[in-house]
Amino acid sequence: MSDTCCRECIFSEREGITQTGCEFGQIKAMMEAGINVIGCYDEESEFYVCQNVTCLLKRPEKWKETYGPLEHSTSFYKDKALKETEDIFHAIVFFDNNIKDLKTTIGSLYKQKLIPSCITVVRKFGCNVLPSEIIKVLERTDIKYKLQNPHDDLSDEANIDLIVSFNSLPYYSVFHSGYKVSKDFYHILHKKIVRKIFTFGMLTPDEKGNGMVVARSIHKAFHGNMFDKSLRKKLEEDGWKEKIIPIEDIIYA
Repeated sequence: MSDTCCRECIFSEREGITQTGCEFGQIKAMMEAGINVIGCYDEESEFYVCQNVTCLLKRPEKWKETYGPLEHSTSFYKDKALKETEDIFHAIVFFDNNIKDLKTTIGSLYKQKLIPSCITVVRKFGCNVLPSEIIKVLERTDIKYKLQNPHDDLSDEANIDLIVSFNSLPYYSVFHSGYKVSKDFYHILHKKIVRKIFTFGMLTPDEKGNGMVVARSIHKAFHGNMFDKSLRKKLEEDGWKEKIIPIEDIIYA
């Protein structure tokens, strides 16, 4: 994982050329999360570097141009940056044959306090429900969606590998149709990831396989479930056991 350098971030708090903090309180949050924060300098300024972590709120001066040529207040830009960080979650839903179950899960995703940016429904091999019927359910929401139609009897892990390879959202979550996702699910995750600097290798699902969450960067770095070894097994073998956490400990703690 790359470091975060605060030198060019517009939310750096400064006294002269010296950075003293962060408008969002991210420096303090990093330290409280156990992240190594070091003071650095160059010929022009003194600044912090947060090691082995990506700050999702870092914005360069040029980013302001996204919101027009006029200069706005700091609070305006803070609100916009926070809003942008909400666009990070991808929900993957495995569907067998019960359309009522699918409606339950899709409905619960649509009613989230923080709605996922994209839903991918996997119409599992051998499913008797027509794709058009699944699309009807998805189109009742205004969430971006995709329908995956495997032509072979792939494992769930293999399907996830395929989906993640074509989706760029930072985090994916996995559910099975019929599961009602808690309305705070993504709201809690967002707060912990963005503001509390919560880092993890994998949030493991409940006993029925619902709620797994993984960062796409982690999935990509370990090549997902490829080479006849699950992502979880790879993480365990690479010393990530303490970063493999049950989803219940995060959402329902």
